[in-house]
Amino acid sequence: MRKHILVILAALSLTAALLGACSTSTDAGGGSGGGKDDPDHLSGYVYAADGETPIAGVDVELTYTGVLAADYATTTDASGWYVFEDDLPDGPARLVASKGGFQAAVDVNVPEDFEDNVELELEIDGSEIGVIPGDYDEIEAILSDLGYNYTTLGDEDLADWSNLSGLRMLFLNCGSDTSWAYNTSVIANLRRFVDEGGFLYASDWEWEYIEAAWPDAVEFLNEDGGYPDQGDVGTVTGEILRQELEDYLGASTVDIYYDLPYWVVIEDVGAGTETLIQGDVTYYGGSLEDSPLMVDFAYGDGKVGYTTFHNEPQLDDTVRTVLVYFIFNQPETAR
Repeated sequence: MRKHILVILAALSLTAALLGACSTSTDAGGGSGGGKDDPDHLSGYVYAADGETPIAGVDVELTYTGVLAADYATTTDASGWYVFEDDLPDGPARLVASKGGFQAAVDVNVPEDFEDNVELELEIDGSEIGVIPGDYDEIEAILSDLGYNYTTLGDEDLADWSNLSGLRMLFLNCGSDTSWAYNTSVIANLRRFVDEGGFLYASDWEWEYIEAAWPDAVEFLNEDGGYPDQGDVGTVTGEILRQELEDYLGASTVDIYYDLPYWVVIEDVGAGTETLIQGDVTYYGGSLEDSPLMVDFAYGDGKVGYTTFHNEPQLDDTVRTVLVYFIFNQPETAR
């Protein structure tokens, strides 16, 4: 009888070992990084402040001080995963992750921390994010979901440089009072903000701010008529042109549902402006192939991003992921 019990226990132990060998490891923080693990190197994940949303393209630096003084660097992939492939010196060091104005830091010990993924959550002070509310967009809802606070401004506040001087990012929601776009002080301040390393994002009807401050960056369809041609309600299949966004999304196309008519159609982009997503669209009076739907361009040390679509309650998780990518689409020389 005792022999039978021992045989059964041995079989159960072997089964458990096999199951353990076949299981997929997951990171301790419960994030969506994919469960990668590298016990032979310093590695881990970088997330937004919510501790769940992986962030791609984050610069991760390891700095030793004293007699070991040296710097090592790597970058996160589409799943937020980073790994230092170098043979690192043994000892304490400082691990810092940065993406524009977003930062995270932690002290580590090499090689003691090789066995566990070292996770970092990007933080930023809410006073450094400015949001102008609009009637048809609410990018601040995504910011809140990601764990970030923000400062609410009015369009009229753009005329006073003191309201922009402390910001790193500025979001203009579709449906704000764009009559301020033609104010000379507003135009000068927006240009200065971006030129000095700020990130400006505008959606749909906020095209007037883009046109007023950077008239050659984006060519809106028939804009000379006073207002560009306006797109129809319906789904547009967007082709993703930027490889980093495609990797982050895990797809080469994205279906964007325009739930309201009168969204602004882009015909082309100017020199230095990059199209991230394009698609065939219909509008009142015609159709247009390969219309840019999502674009960005550098100006001075900063960057400007614009989308013809925005954050609506009925947008699916895929389009939300696109907007999350854009929120972290920071200039390399950020303020």
